[in-house]
Amino acid sequence: MAEKEDVFPQEQQVFLYAKKISQQNDISPEQLAQEYKNLTANYEKLLNDAKVITNISDRLQNRLNVANEKLNFANENIQANAKLIEEKNTQLRDTISELIQTKISQKASTIVLFAAIGLFIISELFLDPIVERYVGKNFWLGVLLKGSIALMLRPIDLLVEWYLMRDARSRAKNEIK
Repeated sequence: MAEKEDVFPQEQQVFLYAKKISQQNDISPEQLAQEYKNLTANYEKLLNDAKVITNISDRLQNRLNVANEKLNFANENIQANAKLIEEKNTQLRDTISELIQTKISQKASTIVLFAAIGLFIISELFLDPIVERYVGKNFWLGVLLKGSIALMLRPIDLLVEWYLMRDARSRAKNEIK
């Protein structure tokens, strides 16, 4: 930035000249009056220039204030939108997790259904003849054994679902890398 002396060099010269004149004792009143007229003319020019500069500075300051207000408003909008986007991303992640969980549950249920069909066939072909041979005609014992097989389906379902979920998480981690 320029030094203060360099900002108004002509005005600085007028000031120094007026100071020099004011320190002279041997100046005539006519010459002093002429120097005073010159000084007031220079002061008037300087005052007019200061008014113009101040007016321009005020307008620029007003423009700067309006631009700052617009910038603050835009910044607030950006922050609000960023927060909204973050919320939507969280909702999207939650929805994707729920969809994956639902898909895995459906796949596990399908696998368990086929396992149940297989267990039913095994029970009818192999287990029923053995139960009838050793238990005889005890209906409730047969129902208890078949009920035990049916109750095994839920732990199998949970185990298959856990395995599929672990596999899905592993694939998701590998995709991120």
